[in-house]
Amino acid sequence: MTKDEPGSSRRADRGSGRRARRTRVLRTGGSSRLRISLVALGAAGCLAAAGVTLAAFSSSARPTPRVTAASSGSVVAHGSPPSASTGKVARTATAAPAATEPGVTSDGIAKTALRWPPALQPRIQRWNTGPGGAGLRAVTSQLGDTMQAAGVRLYPEVKQACVALGSSVQTALAAPPIPYAAMQHAYGKVLAALSGAATECRNAIYVRPAGDEGLQISLNKVLLNHSLAEFAAESEALYEATAEIRTLRA
Repeated sequence: MTKDEPGSSRRADRGSGRRARRTRVLRTGGSSRLRISLVALGAAGCLAAAGVTLAAFSSSARPTPRVTAASSGSVVAHGSPPSASTGKVARTATAAPAATEPGVTSDGIAKTALRWPPALQPRIQRWNTGPGGAGLRAVTSQLGDTMQAAGVRLYPEVKQACVALGSSVQTALAAPPIPYAAMQHAYGKVLAALSGAATECRNAIYVRPAGDEGLQISLNKVLLNHSLAEFAAESEALYEATAEIRTLRA
């Protein structure tokens, strides 16, 4: 028994050494795998950030048309010609004030708007379904087109819209009058003012080709600004003169 004890002790020591080495290997392997996982996650994060940066750079690097000043009151646009060649401008709807606002009646019309006597209702209705109402709707639509184009400074479209507005105003002036004298008087004053403003607007903008794909736009800013101020003022006056008519079916 005494002879066997040293051997048993040595075997036990060797077994303990092997277990210790296996433990160190396992611990070392786990740490390596952890470091590899962290490196992989870091690389993925870098790639994701690079992708976001590249996408942002790509979107900001898209070519845009160049606009340079040609002279005082003139602008030259290079690149694709403006969409004025299509002759189309997005329409702007004229909304009646909400009935809950101060100064608004229960049917959503401002209290400042003109009202006809109830006995004239059938005659006003016939006027609205005829050339008179068609002329009013054309003027309202063209006025909205002109003001919207001017708001975003699409000057070729502003000029075209002013030409169309002037034509619609002349058609409305030639149509039968509204069968209520007070309303027709206010409406006629608006049409006359719009006619003058449309002429000013048309004369304030000069458009001509510049090179193969550009347009040179010359502006008389004083005349243009005056016409735009007139459009804004007459838009309000047109509403006050004809708001009740707009509630009728065409």
